[in-house]
Amino acid sequence: KGCLKEWIDEKKRKNEIILLDGSFSYELKKAVDFEDHPGWTAYANFSSPEEVQRVHETYIHIGCDMITTNTYHHSIDLLSPLYGQQVVREQFKNAVDTAHRARSALQKEGNVKILMSIGSYATKLRDGSEYTGAYEVTEDP
Repeated sequence: KGCLKEWIDEKKRKNEIILLDGSFSYELKKAVDFEDHPGWTAYANFSSPEEVQRVHETYIHIGCDMITTNTYHHSIDLLSPLYGQQVVREQFKNAVDTAHRARSALQKEGNVKILMSIGSYATKLRDGSEYTGAYEVTEDP
């Protein structure tokens, strides 16, 4: 299988373009209303995993070399009060499995890389500060 760095280095050596998936949320919101959910797109991991898989498959079908898991907003701290910590942890793993299923469904096992998408602490704040860095992390008393 090799490591991702070797794969990328080989693509660069051959001067090949690497196509990554685009805005996952843009495509997902066509089928799932997650705007008011605290976990934003992560809501679909619980409510509509088939739609998450469909979005992965859409990006694979158009030729993406890499897809990212729908886990950027999958915050254990944020989602545990809604679903319970164990369920949130299981759904985090299931979101990764969903990306694998999409790749398998289109028979792209060796051709499409799966990257884990991990948001910063600020994704839990839902104020855009994960993009600006304008948030403060403090320890709970």
